[in-house]
Amino acid sequence: MMGDKQKDEWIVAKNKRAEVWQHLLINKRNEKLLKCKHCDTTFKLHQTTTSYNYHMEHKHNLLPLLQPTSQNVPQSMPISSFFQKHENKTISSAYVLAKLTALDRIPFATLANSDEIKKGWRAQGLKIPLTEKGMRDLVVKYAQEMREHIKSELWSNIQKSERYSLSLDEWTSKGNRRYMALNLHDKNSNVIGLGLIRVIDSLPATKAIKIVNKKLREYNIDSSKHIVAIITDGASVMKCMARLMGINHQICHSHGIHLAVVDVLYKKKYDKDTYKEKFRINTTTPENYTDENNSNSESDENGQEEQESDTDLGQYFIEEIADIEVPFKPQFINIIQKIRKIVKMFRKSPLKNDLLQKACQDKFSKELKLMLDSPTRWNSLLHMLKRFLELKDVVKTILQELSLVNMYPTSTEINAITETVESLDVIEASTLALGRRDSNLTKAGCIFDFLHDKLKQHISTPIGVLFYESMQKRVNERRLLKLEKLLEYLEAPHLYLEKNTQTDNIHTIYTQHELAESATELHNRLFDNDTCIEIAEEHEGARNMIEHEGAKDHECETGSSKKQRMSSADELQELLHQRSQLASSSSAVSSSKTTLLDIKRQMNIFEHTNVRPTTLAKVYNALLSVPPTSVEVERSFSAAGLFVSQLRTSLKDETIDSLCFLRANLSKYGHFDSTQ
Repeated sequence: MMGDKQKDEWIVAKNKRAEVWQHLLINKRNEKLLKCKHCDTTFKLHQTTTSYNYHMEHKHNLLPLLQPTSQNVPQSMPISSFFQKHENKTISSAYVLAKLTALDRIPFATLANSDEIKKGWRAQGLKIPLTEKGMRDLVVKYAQEMREHIKSELWSNIQKSERYSLSLDEWTSKGNRRYMALNLHDKNSNVIGLGLIRVIDSLPATKAIKIVNKKLREYNIDSSKHIVAIITDGASVMKCMARLMGINHQICHSHGIHLAVVDVLYKKKYDKDTYKEKFRINTTTPENYTDENNSNSESDENGQEEQESDTDLGQYFIEEIADIEVPFKPQFINIIQKIRKIVKMFRKSPLKNDLLQKACQDKFSKELKLMLDSPTRWNSLLHMLKRFLELKDVVKTILQELSLVNMYPTSTEINAITETVESLDVIEASTLALGRRDSNLTKAGCIFDFLHDKLKQHISTPIGVLFYESMQKRVNERRLLKLEKLLEYLEAPHLYLEKNTQTDNIHTIYTQHELAESATELHNRLFDNDTCIEIAEEHEGARNMIEHEGAKDHECETGSSKKQRMSSADELQELLHQRSQLASSSSAVSSSKTTLLDIKRQMNIFEHTNVRPTTLAKVYNALLSVPPTSVEVERSFSAAGLFVSQLRTSLKDETIDSLCFLRANLSKYGHFDSTQ
């Protein structure tokens, strides 16, 4: 019994990495006492296992424990063992270098001077030049090979009756050079960047057309036949260019929304004729208003300098109106200036900011800073007001401690800020939705209807009226309403017709004849050389489908409903018969234009069968390529700004063009086979 008790006092060691612990036992009562499994020798616990290994080697002849083999001790491994070699070294070398320079934005000089990066390349078996010039030449060559691949793909899609839209804009780099960026948009919301074009001297409309057409010809694209619409920010030279080219011009709606907000919040003078009578404008400055603007500048959280001037404020102030429930007496710009004054006080004083952050830690368990708006970014005003509303209780408490509570807005002014934030929230959500890559004309129409309804809910206040009217003006002057309604009709004709019969429709209602005229004009410009044989085949298939549907309905329906159904089928059958005769007579003529009558008859077929004929399908796919904004060009400029920084202003135009082109297309076309 005594032996069993002593035996139970020793247990096997666990969670020990050294192999010698497999031959040792630990005392259950005293963990610092060890015993050999093979004999009764005991040890004291040490920091190292040298004495245990010595015992196992000399007493029990267990040599591997004292001198572990190379399998038990990790050896230093060369860096090459961590990389997997590529089979195709030429393509992978250019692709890897393009990713490092275009996507990761690593300068050529950094790569050329890094020995560790070069070791990694050699370990992967990549043959990348070791000099800056060699790397740049390889990237430019790879970009040119990708251009040829994209060129062949675009031409193949054009042969399949696909058409594109073109967004473009100008940009000035930090090196004080002007560039023009071009992007192509297809029906699937894909964006193909064509790179940057250097602009030298002035840029009138005629010169801009030559530059654009020259770039498009590099990809075998004819602007008059293959471009559905151009999308710009609405500059006068862009409007003139679109008019001279004879192409539909979609002016960016994001810029329009920006201008609408600026008209309300930042424009120095409002239109007296529009607002003076409606709101009884008082052109004298209220006694309680003080202009706190100064020439001081302050760095925001992103390190960018924010400057304020007198242009941030309006000049006129709205009085209280009897027939409108106005929740505040001073004009909202006066209230915004109060918020700016409080924000600048905390941002300029470290002592006051420390008090604010301590209070935020106590209430929110984190630090929150007040934000200052910038006139060039209207949504910064929204963020400033939202953050102030979030910290209003904390700010009020600190102002009371500092005996500055008179700076704090009144409850009426807080309500006005809340209403302003609600309106700007809707506008910001609409702007973000418009800027999505999958947005098109019909989605933009839904967004504008949503924006119209939401802003209309705030029309009982002066700020709501100003936002509503300014937004309506800026949006309506930029909408391609006829093309938008044509696309809506081609998506779902029954829903379009049902929607346009509503009495509360706020838009112009276009008849089938007007839509057919737009479809005919667009089709003849883009698809003039397409054959008409497919039209006859398509209508023959549609007629068979209708006959099949009529047979099924004939079996299911009886009585008066059967007669009514048969009369509609007979009418449609007559239309199909007339169309088949016209198609058979023109099927041999491959270059005849589609007439208005052709389009109207195909619309009738579409409404009855819900099957989109080929001609209408081409127009539908072409209209899907038109985005409502030019934000993709702005994204191209943002990418270009990452390359042309203050330290890289000497980059050549060809290098900038190649890097921007690769950054835009590398994720989609990066693994093409250049040997083809």
